[in-house]
Amino acid sequence: MATRQPASQKPMDDHDMQDVGYLRARAHHLRAAAASSRDPEIARAIAEALRSAGRRPYLVPHGASDTLGAMGYALAAEEIVAQCPDVAWIVHASGSAGTQAGLLAGLLALRHPARVIGVDVDAQAERVARDVRRVGREAAALLGVGDRWDDRCVEVAGAWCGSAYGVPDAATLEAIGLAGRLEGLALDPVYAGKGMAGLIGLARAGRFAGTGPVVWVHTGGVPGLFAYPAAMGRVGSLVNWS
Repeated sequence: MATRQPASQKPMDDHDMQDVGYLRARAHHLRAAAASSRDPEIARAIAEALRSAGRRPYLVPHGASDTLGAMGYALAAEEIVAQCPDVAWIVHASGSAGTQAGLLAGLLALRHPARVIGVDVDAQAERVARDVRRVGREAAALLGVGDRWDDRCVEVAGAWCGSAYGVPDAATLEAIGLAGRLEGLALDPVYAGKGMAGLIGLARAGRFAGTGPVVWVHTGGVPGLFAYPAAMGRVGSLVNWS
């Protein structure tokens, strides 16, 4: 397995290795500087070394966001349309691209006109959009509708991402508070909280006015709540009830 190493820890070269005894696995800890650009290259090199040794590695990319991984959300698109046939918008947190690519490819296969807006959680909206276009094209091709794919269908909203991945801003904390008090939803400050901040912000801006039903997808991340006690303590004071 390959994991990202905190920047505060000193790495060995591009990555360090550690045996994980109870899993009978060897963990490769990638240094933070390499994580953004060289993860795929390093992972492929590790897999090739294992193949050469007679092993059978299977590469699962970050977020499982490849063509096959996107199929899960292609099926989710089918489920959403079955339960809400007149859905006009689907909004969700977007980072590694698989969720948004799968939803778009699924809607394309269903010939459904719903629009999808991914809310950037990485503070890298252009990179997220680029990855969605790439994985989306591949997913559409796998579904047999590659000829219908249009890059212009990809929309990534970058106004609610905070300053960086894992860093919640006031809009995210307000969204967490509103969702909890009004809907009983537990949202984390890394993924779903930013996604909800985007939904609220878009609604306040009138983006959905006069259209049809809006579906917001809770993409998980609740365990992250326990890693942000200080930020969560500020939630109540930031809720704007207007």
